[in-house]
Amino acid sequence: MAVLSQLVKYSLSVTAVTGWAVFVATFGDQYSLKIDSIVFVTVAGFVLSLLLTFKNNAAYGRLVEGQRLFTQLYTSSRGMANLIMMMPAPLESPLSPASVSLSADSPLASDTVDPLTTKRHVRQRERLLDLILLHFASVTALVRKEDLTQNVLVKKIMPLHGARSQLVAGGNAPLYLSTVLAQALVSAGSNGVLDYVQVGSLKPLLNDLNVTRVGLQRIAQTSIPRPYSLHLTLLLWVYVLLLPLELITQFRQHAQYLAPIMTFFIAAIFLGIDSIAQQVEDPFGDDQHDLPLDQYAFDLERELAALKSMGTVDLGMFGLDAQGGFSGKYGDAANFEPVALFADQMNGLMENVFDALNPADVCPAPAAAAPAARPPQQVPVVVGRGSRD
Repeated sequence: MAVLSQLVKYSLSVTAVTGWAVFVATFGDQYSLKIDSIVFVTVAGFVLSLLLTFKNNAAYGRLVEGQRLFTQLYTSSRGMANLIMMMPAPLESPLSPASVSLSADSPLASDTVDPLTTKRHVRQRERLLDLILLHFASVTALVRKEDLTQNVLVKKIMPLHGARSQLVAGGNAPLYLSTVLAQALVSAGSNGVLDYVQVGSLKPLLNDLNVTRVGLQRIAQTSIPRPYSLHLTLLLWVYVLLLPLELITQFRQHAQYLAPIMTFFIAAIFLGIDSIAQQVEDPFGDDQHDLPLDQYAFDLERELAALKSMGTVDLGMFGLDAQGGFSGKYGDAANFEPVALFADQMNGLMENVFDALNPADVCPAPAAAAPAARPPQQVPVVVGRGSRD
């Protein structure tokens, strides 16, 4: 309905401007409807182009920023769900080193695991996923300024209207749900539903949810100034209404045909650009070019439902055991073909390297010490007696 109303408004505007151009071209000479100087129309067209460019860039920037933040919110929510459901957690105590699976019938499950305890922990993890979905739906309702209690996903998760009313009692449902989610994660770590490694990995993602929510609130609460849009619309209409008065002067004898045609194309372009800017300046609305927030929420619901129904992943089919080693049909690491092949190649390479080296080059013998220089011998000097006369 919103798209149809925008289309009707745009069509009526272009038709009205074109009809005015036909009237000016037909009766312009009779009523002296003409502008001899082109200075006003030229300057007004230049200024109008700059203002339209600025407004469209600002509006499209808001759309892109909103899409980026909602994608980040979607990714962080899905990442939290993956960590909660897919990482094995200890069931006896949070400090227990043993890792167990989420279901008792898994090949990785311990023989001492209580099936009732396992079922209770799985149910608590699924409730954590419901909290994540509630937080996403509450952010969507907040930026759209909708009633959260009437949201389809919220009704599905919380059928009781009284419970839904408590979400909006504080005025900021996403903030309330993020606090509840943080407390639930700490409680799950203390009760053994999640281990401390999981809780530590979930904290950065929870912080991403809060940062993204604040960014989305900033976009929703900060719009393009209304006076700016009003002045731009006023200048736009003045320009398209005065344009035929200048065109009939330029085209002269062909003005009756060319002036309405040129006015139609110029008005269609300028009014169309302004209409697009008005649609995308609020990226969280229900116009054709706005973000599909409902589709994001339903996609997240479908993925979380798939995680719930997936159960435990059999690591044995990938040659891994619960401790991260090799097991299953591959056996130990020596029988795992890729590892064995890599080890053989490395051993052969090292043997070739050592065979090619000369042992004397690898460990050269120390050079022989040069003989010590002998000190010069002293030659005795014999002093003879002088001859007698």
